[in-house]
Amino acid sequence: MPAFMEIEGTSEKSVNDAIALLGLNGHRTWAKGERILIQEIYGLDWYDMRF
Repeated sequence: MPAFMEIEGTSEKSVNDAIALLGLNGHRTWAKGERILIQEIYGLDWYDMRF
């Protein structure tokens, strides 16, 4: 699984503004939360992850 960055804001517009300010336009985005991202996209078991 590649590294990912979490950006939070008070609205979708504020998150999109932050993405633009960071020069990250065009990168894949996900709004459902990191647990679901890890499980649905990368097929990893969130509850069995070890670091």
